[in-house]
Amino acid sequence: MANQQLILGLAADTTSPIPSITIKLTTENFAIWRTNIVSALETFNLESFISAPNPPAETRPVVPPTNPPTTEPNPDFQLWKQRDRFVLMWLKSTLSEMALSLVARATSSHSAWTTIEHTFQAQTKARRMSMKLRLQTLSKGALTMIEYLEQKRAIADSVAESLQPISDEDLIGHILSGLDSFYSPFTAAYMVKDDVPNVDDLIGLLLQK
Repeated sequence: MANQQLILGLAADTTSPIPSITIKLTTENFAIWRTNIVSALETFNLESFISAPNPPAETRPVVPPTNPPTTEPNPDFQLWKQRDRFVLMWLKSTLSEMALSLVARATSSHSAWTTIEHTFQAQTKARRMSMKLRLQTLSKGALTMIEYLEQKRAIADSVAESLQPISDEDLIGHILSGLDSFYSPFTAAYMVKDDVPNVDDLIGLLLQK
């Protein structure tokens, strides 16, 4: 909470602390974590620090001008740097121990964000593709119907966590395609129904078999 209160003082015209981020970044929740982080920073106009930093010049000409011209530290840069460090500190507070080790030496919020995105985007894509393949290929086999349906829904939920939810129609197709020949008449009859596809209805019917 201390970090959040510090960032509060850096965001203009705010009267409440930056939202608490309870999700700690891991290899399995990058998409949701990223959405929460960006939304929180956008709420307080701080997103530019991670996405497109544009710091002021570190120095400025002394006024009135001297001969030869001299410079002095730019207070605008000092303020920008302070805000950036607070954003970095808050960002690190949302990381798991493993993720934190990747940005332990980062000196700016942008460099930390870039490292995190490069590392986790590829992992998230690979995991999502693996889960989609698993969803397509999982068959009922020796599983009980409850076990089979629970696994299908769990895989679909995992894919949804990467912000690519599986539609009811697609999930129904994956469920039906994994059934054995015993269910062929049921599958054929269900697929020609005029009703709007509903996963819960399908599950209810299958559990009655």
